Amino acid sequence: MKDDDRAILQRRLTARLFAEVEAGTDQLEVLRNHDLFSESVADDEGVPVHPYSTIAEHVNEATDDKLVRAFEQLYRPAEAWAETPEPWQPGRFRLFGSHSSLDKELVGDVRQFLDPLGIDLFVAHARINPAAEWLAVIEQALNTCHALSAFITQNFHESLWTDQEVGIAYARGVPILPHRLGADPYGFMGRFQGLRMGTAAEIADEIFEVVSSHDDSWRMVGYSMLVCFEESRSYEEAKNRAATMRRLTRFPAELVDSLRYAEHSNGQLDGRQQRAAIAALLRQATTI
Repeated sequence: MKDDDRAILQRRLTARLFAEVEAGTDQLEVLRNHDLFSESVADDEGVPVHPYSTIAEHVNEATDDKLVRAFEQLYRPAEAWAETPEPWQPGRFRLFGSHSSLDKELVGDVRQFLDPLGIDLFVAHARINPAAEWLAVIEQALNTCHALSAFITQNFHESLWTDQEVGIAYARGVPILPHRLGADPYGFMGRFQGLRMGTAAEIADEIFEVVSSHDDSWRMVGYSMLVCFEESRSYEEAKNRAATMRRLTRFPAELVDSLRYAEHSNGQLDGRQQRAAIAALLRQATTI
């Protein structure tokens, strides 16, 4: 398992176990019930005394298989854990960017604005290692994306690849977001409402609004925003991401524990503004 995937899984489990302890279940019992008790941690006199930190120490010692089994016990049966496929960033909403190579600068700029919103935009020229088989990487990205954005400029239809990329996404049934950037959606894309022209920042903002409210993608966007929030590298970054999270209209109920205890996993999340964002999201958490 990739280190980043494992770190996310550890945070999810620690939060859920800590919630059980706060609800009154004995800490040792909670750990043993899910086969996450570690003798080495129990014998270590330097183990933190705070229950969350102690649970995290035990969870961090578990094998990948034990972590996955515990996750399957603690989360909804439909919430299967899978390692993030290449070429995507772990814990992010996966958006394939279909575009002409002539428009790579605009699409690259959109990608930069989407990154702090928890959305990983696949842009072929920026993401494929020169040594990789580029067609295989593109196929993998198309077959594992959560949605596709089609950047329809005057150059789009002239590309040898864009229509095929849209066709694969359409056949998979993932959401397609056609951006009207000087040309209108055509073919199967004509069934989807075209998004307006704008700057890279405005395009990124509209993408976020659409996918965060779409019935097929809002849950993954909420998950992605939580991962970004947990991984904030500075107080300022945490503050900005907290502000972005307040734009969500609903939040997955199964992630409430992770949101509630986020400040325990990252000291940058401590603060009145972040807590206000967390409280607001907890009020709108949706049970499915």
